[in-house]
Amino acid sequence: MGLRQRVDDELQALGDGRDGPRLSVVRALAGAIKVREIELARPLEDVDVQAVASELVKQRSALADQLRGQGDAVAADLQAAEIRVLENYSA
Repeated sequence: MGLRQRVDDELQALGDGRDGPRLSVVRALAGAIKVREIELARPLEDVDVQAVASELVKQRSALADQLRGQGDAVAADLQAAEIRVLENYSA
């Protein structure tokens, strides 16, 4: 099973909304994948999905650092939790 299919399967499994934060992150990943597929006009390979997930990890990591610098440890910890979810899909 490819990574794209894993994302879709997890999104469907989380559809009941019991794990809201995880659902939000997987939705964001699925949306970013769809945008990249539209940009490239083709379905993504596993390596492409990993690249998309890695980009999201970098964005959230930079935001977490910025939030810590501003003294908002709670929001930074939320970003760190999202990073852990995304790392399941990144290289």
